[in-house]
Amino acid sequence: MEDFESNDVYYEYEPVSMHPCYKFRMTALDMARFGLLYPRNGLWDGNRIISEEWIKESTTAYSDLGDTGGYGYMWAVSLNGKPGDFIPGNFYYHTGYGGHMLMIIPKLDLVIVHRVNTDIGHNVGDELPILVGMILNAKKKIILPAVMLLLN
Repeated sequence: MEDFESNDVYYEYEPVSMHPCYKFRMTALDMARFGLLYPRNGLWDGNRIISEEWIKESTTAYSDLGDTGGYGYMWAVSLNGKPGDFIPGNFYYHTGYGGHMLMIIPKLDLVIVHRVNTDIGHNVGDELPILVGMILNAKKKIILPAVMLLLN
């Protein structure tokens, strides 16, 4: 992590629970770097950062939400492009306070980071699925012409 500092983490008590939540801040760049460890099987620049076993274990759905997937270790795991059917293959994502999100789509070798300014009370609205759709659309437009060039 390049931008992370020890004062970026803290416990906070909220009235909804007797247990504190552990809040931490990450920049979009650090979130993306963390996310890249997953499709790279825990390797960064040839160095093992996270074990392959942990990657597989933590992104396995242990709760059962039917054909849509379930939850791993703090990852929502979607199977076969569910929900929405516009994301190919299996994918997984974390969500955080206010709508922060880190999504990994292994089949596309894609990491998507979404951050919101929760310091001023902004939360994610309905734009997140639209943004993900736009990113996937843009990726298709980049990949498909390259594939056509290779085939010709």
